[in-house]
Amino acid sequence: MLHVLPLPLFYPVLFFAFQTFGLEYVSSSEAGIIQASIPIFTMILASFFLKEYSNRLQKISLILSVSGVLYIFVIKGTNLQPTNFVGTMLILLLALASASYNILARKITKEYKVVDLTYM
Repeated sequence: MLHVLPLPLFYPVLFFAFQTFGLEYVSSSEAGIIQASIPIFTMILASFFLKEYSNRLQKISLILSVSGVLYIFVIKGTNLQPTNFVGTMLILLLALASASYNILARKITKEYKVVDLTYM
């Protein structure tokens, strides 16, 4: 049962902490763009920790998603000031925490029922 404890650490604790502090430095639109990378991190982490591999269509979709995010950053004209950098890093950590939660939840729901996890 102790291996369930990291689940609430990633979400909501780390997720909302990084979000709260990250939004002090970057706009919500920038944060939303960075949060669009959560599926990318989830796919990468799933291949490492769960040994789930993506098919060709998923990889093409991933490339399109990354390209779209990069395109928006280029069009917007990114401004790498130290405060922006700190906010961007915090929002990236938020994305990693969310992806980690997704991977851990996927693994743990194979062992426990969702109702039991909710109760815990």
